[in-house]
Amino acid sequence: MVVVPESAVKELQGTYTIGGVVGPDDTVTIRTVGGGPRAGHLWAVTKGINAGDRVITQGLQKVSEG
Repeated sequence: MVVVPESAVKELQGTYTIGGVVGPDDTVTIRTVGGGPRAGHLWAVTKGINAGDRVITQGLQKVSEG
């Protein structure tokens, strides 16, 4: 389980995604994630990202996959 800011998680038709995960080669991917419990502005993600992944939390509208 990884905790991320709520601003990093987007919901579309019941599916939750993280719109920007930066890979080791500095490319961005969009990942479907499993949401867990929330506390304030933090969200526990149960699947889809791992500890140590770099997640974009601001400026997602300026980011595209690739």
